[in-house]
Amino acid sequence: MSDRIPVDPPTSDTRRERVERAVFAQLQTMRMADRLDAVVPAAKPRRAWLFAGMGALAAATVAVIIFAIRPPAETAAAEHTDTTPSRVVTPVGGTSQFTVGDAVIIATSDTNVEVKRGADGGTTLVVARGSVDCDVPPRGNRPPFHVIAGEVSVEVVGTRFTVTRTPAARVDVARGKVRVKAPGGTWLVGAGESWTPQVTALKTEEPAPMIEPIEPIEIDQTPAAAPAVAPAPAPAVAAPSPHAAYQAAVRLASTDPARAAKAYRAIANGKGADAALALMDLASLVEKTDRDGALAACDEYLRRFAHGANVEDVTWLRIDLLRTAGRRDEARAAAVEYLRQFPNGTFAGDAARMRD
Repeated sequence: MSDRIPVDPPTSDTRRERVERAVFAQLQTMRMADRLDAVVPAAKPRRAWLFAGMGALAAATVAVIIFAIRPPAETAAAEHTDTTPSRVVTPVGGTSQFTVGDAVIIATSDTNVEVKRGADGGTTLVVARGSVDCDVPPRGNRPPFHVIAGEVSVEVVGTRFTVTRTPAARVDVARGKVRVKAPGGTWLVGAGESWTPQVTALKTEEPAPMIEPIEPIEIDQTPAAAPAVAPAPAPAVAAPSPHAAYQAAVRLASTDPARAAKAYRAIANGKGADAALALMDLASLVEKTDRDGALAACDEYLRRFAHGANVEDVTWLRIDLLRTAGRRDEARAAAVEYLRQFPNGTFAGDAARMRD
């Protein structure tokens, strides 16, 4: 604002007075304006503060909008707490029932099972020992459901089934079907059927040799005196194959353990995969009633079948027998040896705890 005030020169005293009053009034107005400028912030800072406030308000509005349009599924997932157990261990004589998604699982006596959930929502049960009974709806579009017992993997089609590892794996299907994968192939097991590892040892029978046709010959029709005919010997009854005998012993184990033990012993005296399986099953069958006999069977297996398919399972069964017998120093030494042979084995965690 300029300090110069334009004034027309007065031509009379009356005009001079009017001019003076106008000048003094204008000077008073200028002083008031200067005071106001001193106490009121400049216009530019006021606009900057206003714009900053509007920016903060806009950001807050965007945040509110983003939160408001967040899908309910994401909100529910963030707030959901998965209560599925990661491991279930049942004592001898006890059982435990739990659910994983739409499946109901019963872990029977002396069972150790780990529960894993996949990124696709699928479920995998890893059975270290014992038995799990699974009631699983048909999968269809549902997430997959698997049970792993050692080298055996069971994929659910939709069924109720039981997987047992004592220590060899066994699958019994009550209804529906499961797909069993093991070294040696894949099998589809239906209701009322069972699967055991010995099916991997089945061999295709060799076809019977072809018989060349015989040229017809003339036969003398002259009657002759009938020779004395000795009675034909009774046909010899063929002994069952080792595999068939093992299958029979497996079926017998649930109804007559004493006869099954004798059958396992007889098969174990032979050779091959069936003998190894029979010896391992014998140790598992009598571990509660004859611990010394079970330990002897484990030692015999490890001596005769050091490179057998179930060496790890038999090694751990022997450790568990030593532990339950109260021979803790021997069990600890055996656990150290187990970790040396199988640092990433199925029972490595339990062996490490026993070692420490």
